[in-house]
Amino acid sequence: MTSITDVPEDLLYYLSLNFERDRHTLYSLNLVCHKFYHATQALLFRHVGRISADQAKLLSRSLSEVPELKTHVQSYHISLNGGRLDEDRLKEALDCPNIKELWFSRYDKPRGGMGGHLNNMKHALKKFRDGRSVEHDFECSFLDAYSLDSIRRIRLELDFTTTELIRFMLVPNVTSLSATRLDIMKAPLLSAEFAYKTSALTSLDILGGSLWRMDSSTLRTILSFCPHLRSLRCQIPMQTLHDSHTDLTSRVTQPVSPGDFTAVLRPVRDTLQELSLLNLRHRVPYDGSQIDLSHFPALVELEITSCCLLPAGPPCPERDLMCRLLPKNLRRLKASRGLYFASYL
Repeated sequence: MTSITDVPEDLLYYLSLNFERDRHTLYSLNLVCHKFYHATQALLFRHVGRISADQAKLLSRSLSEVPELKTHVQSYHISLNGGRLDEDRLKEALDCPNIKELWFSRYDKPRGGMGGHLNNMKHALKKFRDGRSVEHDFECSFLDAYSLDSIRRIRLELDFTTTELIRFMLVPNVTSLSATRLDIMKAPLLSAEFAYKTSALTSLDILGGSLWRMDSSTLRTILSFCPHLRSLRCQIPMQTLHDSHTDLTSRVTQPVSPGDFTAVLRPVRDTLQELSLLNLRHRVPYDGSQIDLSHFPALVELEITSCCLLPAGPPCPERDLMCRLLPKNLRRLKASRGLYFASYL
């Protein structure tokens, strides 16, 4: 009887590709037999995700003892503790000749002792209420110290500022950037040397966390750096307020105005092909205005909250006019259900 181990090694490799970001499964397959070992060896080193300090030491030793393993590495995760970079890991990542993607995540390591605990709480509450201070608006100075010319994709996660987001966008050859679990996105603080620079981005994701806050004008500023953008996936800009001293949540304080989004998206109007405007929260008020995408000639795929296109309430004549708000070349429309609340909150 024929078994999977009789399958040619190249086919086992393509089978294993389905698990290229699932290190646990890849490691299990790697131990099945010699054929699976050779089929999965390169994939085990392709994406270096979150690993412990001990695992990082083992990885560094493996890459040092068998330098050819570096050729397999294509993406690498690096942590920033309160803005402090693990430089050894960044150097190790950039030493890999085929590295294409960097994944950065921020965290604040708590300080020890009772005094440290109280300071941590005060700092956290202030940050949850107001966002990062002006003094800490840009904590990614390594962008000026290291050449990232080989990087094509960047992932950002947790508490990056608008200034940092734009600076990552301006890395010369980056075409795809995904920023997730963001909180309070203020207007960027950029020096004059960046005022007229543009990015090579064709794909951009901006998604918030539980404290998401962003002005429409801030999103327009971000998009003004993206003259080649073809795909945008973004959480709807809104104003929020931190709920209390104990909850890491926020509530929406002003009605969202979809009518403003037409102007917000104007910098990418001629190039945008795919747009997702997402409402990832409950209890979001809308003011009843509608976004007008009829003058977006390249837009063919649209995912949007229904409140941005349709008047609230039961069917009415105004809903029949929705087609006038959509681009002529649209091929796919997904309108998700939004929970509408009166705008007098």
